[in-house]
Amino acid sequence: MERGRGEVLRWEENTLPVLPNKILITESLPLPIVGPATREFELKKLTSTSSPTRRNYSLTLEMTANPAWYAMQSLPYLMEYPYECSEQVFSRLYANLLAAQILKSNPRFKAVLAEWTRQARSGTAAQQNALASKLAQNQELKSLLLQETPWVRDAQGEAERLARLSTLFDEARLHGETARALARLQAMQLPDGAFPWFDNMPADRYITQLIVAGFGKLKKLNAFDASQNEIARTILQNALAYQDRATAAEYVELRRAKDFKPERDELSLLEIQGLYARSFWPAGSLPAGAGAAYTFYRQQAARYWPRQAPLLQGQLALALYRHDAANHTSQDIMRALAENALHSPALGMYWKDVIASTYWQESPTETQATLIEAFDEIKNDQQAVDELKLWLLTQKQTHNWPSTRATADACYALLLRGSDWLAAPQPLKISMGGEIIRPEASQAGTGYFKTSWAAAEVQPNQGKVTVTKPDAGVAWGALYWQYFEDIDKVTPAATPLSLERQLYRETRTAAGPQLEKIMATTPLKVGDALVVRLVLRTDRELEYVHLKDQRAAGLEPINQLSGYQYQNGLGYYESPRDAATSFFLSLVPRGTHVFEYRLRASQAGDFSGGLSQVQCMYAPEFGANSAGQRLTIAPL
Repeated sequence: MERGRGEVLRWEENTLPVLPNKILITESLPLPIVGPATREFELKKLTSTSSPTRRNYSLTLEMTANPAWYAMQSLPYLMEYPYECSEQVFSRLYANLLAAQILKSNPRFKAVLAEWTRQARSGTAAQQNALASKLAQNQELKSLLLQETPWVRDAQGEAERLARLSTLFDEARLHGETARALARLQAMQLPDGAFPWFDNMPADRYITQLIVAGFGKLKKLNAFDASQNEIARTILQNALAYQDRATAAEYVELRRAKDFKPERDELSLLEIQGLYARSFWPAGSLPAGAGAAYTFYRQQAARYWPRQAPLLQGQLALALYRHDAANHTSQDIMRALAENALHSPALGMYWKDVIASTYWQESPTETQATLIEAFDEIKNDQQAVDELKLWLLTQKQTHNWPSTRATADACYALLLRGSDWLAAPQPLKISMGGEIIRPEASQAGTGYFKTSWAAAEVQPNQGKVTVTKPDAGVAWGALYWQYFEDIDKVTPAATPLSLERQLYRETRTAAGPQLEKIMATTPLKVGDALVVRLVLRTDRELEYVHLKDQRAAGLEPINQLSGYQYQNGLGYYESPRDAATSFFLSLVPRGTHVFEYRLRASQAGDFSGGLSQVQCMYAPEFGANSAGQRLTIAPL
């Protein structure tokens, strides 16, 4: 375009994105109950607050009457693990024998499995949603679509696992797979009776004792007696002979040391595991030196058990009790475990100092399974066993169990010890705002159902929920309230998961970077660096957590690239986008976590300052958001 005197004007036409000032908020209220009991719940923001700018979107209630059946859905993981190491071969054998025992002891399961298969093929949309992966369920209640997360493959694997349930419980396949697994296990066993981790590797005492204990658990469950099967009997006898020789050799080597003192703590992890594994198989006669070695280590256990982790204390208590039920040490251990346990109506019975790590003796799932076994066998305390099972089941609510060993131990403890939680429960009685809820259909086995109300039907009194469970066991669910609100008028919301957002100006000094909290009297200036500090608190370990932090329009991220980050013991994938930064945390341990990221003030003005939202994608009832706020950026 030319204007008079030959002056040329240039312009560019483009699309200018304008974000709305309203945001969709999902507030949730978990509804856990341990029966027989009646509990009242209230979503107080729905019942007691109002806002002229708030607009309802929907209200959703979901309940699972018998979540113990979710443990069943984990069993295919044991048979499909792709690696041919000794532990995984035995896990496949374990899964097959456990499945056969479940079919024998729970005839109702065949009917439930048939109904699951029918619902997956031709059921309603709600029924098919209930059988999908936990990561894929209830997409409308989650903060982002599964396809936007790094966990799509995890969800596909879980959905495929559910589809293979009917394959796992096929009786003809069970017999064939059991024979093949036993033959493979026999082929992997070394001439001295030990098992390697993988073929062509040296003897592994830990793996060997794990398999010895596994055969013992199968016998206790009446699922499989190795002494009654020719191949299994040979495998077990050779493994026990190797363990006895290894224990005796370790003791001889210990006594040969010049500084050996019998009163010193010589109780290693392998010796504790060995005592526990051997306790399943009382010895008629032992090789030379093995009897003295086991006696020495039992004496060590009686003296030094307080130094051990809870899982190892449980193994020692069981080993000592099985050797001599009158021995007071096993009772002392159980008394100490009971005194140190925490109790919660929502979480059951657990131990605060059991935190997941890379060491097998600190695994929370295996610890809980071992202590369920100990409280059941030594104390015959069914109330404690049910509380312990509740904790294990609530972990499944927010977890994809992390390993074949964890899955095997959890199924062993949940399904076949304590009260029979797989029995058909009496129907739950649920009311909202005084109105009885009658679901149209529910999933076989778990009793899962979901009911929703559109925006025009949402009433404040629906935030009051009463749940009655007339029989024993656990049930859980959640109430989800979705609404639109102006960003800077959003108030904080928390469940057992909470989130706090703090803003700081970062200045460089001779002593290093200094942080100054942003106040109304000290606004940011263009060019300033802003540190966003996010404080995340959770009363339980969570997996597949998505945290989204919105930012004011006048801010830009200093780090523009997506990638994996590690900060203050927390690993996460960071993904900056145009209006917000997303953080994907595969695992969030129980406790308080603080991490930070940096932004730059690029435009002057008065902005909606954004807010942070966090949600467990595996269990969306665990979510939280920070308060909305305004942010002023002054010009230079």
